[in-house]
Amino acid sequence: MSSERGGINPTSVYGFVSWIVSFVLIVAYVVWEFVPDDLLYSWGITYYPWKYWGVALFLMAPVVSPAYPFLIMSVALKNNPKIESRQFVDDSLGEIMVPGVKLATGDLDPKIVRSIRKRLIINHLKQKYG
Repeated sequence: MSSERGGINPTSVYGFVSWIVSFVLIVAYVVWEFVPDDLLYSWGITYYPWKYWGVALFLMAPVVSPAYPFLIMSVALKNNPKIESRQFVDDSLGEIMVPGVKLATGDLDPKIVRSIRKRLIINHLKQKYG
């Protein structure tokens, strides 16, 4: 697939390069893990990690893989403002409905946020279930 300018699509190039790199890394891993140390030394490869790590990292994958989504969600929740923050209700692109009246800055009152949430949930349930 070509881009609008008639060249090669960069996504295709990145995909091909990442495929080649992953293939080379897998071959290097298999050679490092299964070829004896004496043979590697005779080939001139004298500095390489301890072969224990080849097994340890392979066995850590089933533990790290399910933990990764939780880590991403935790970072996303930590970086978001509190639910009481005015950023959830107002932003710099919004227009003030009454000219000359500015909204107060700072956090919203938690009681107001709870009552708004409650009204939204009740209205949603009324619309959904009659």
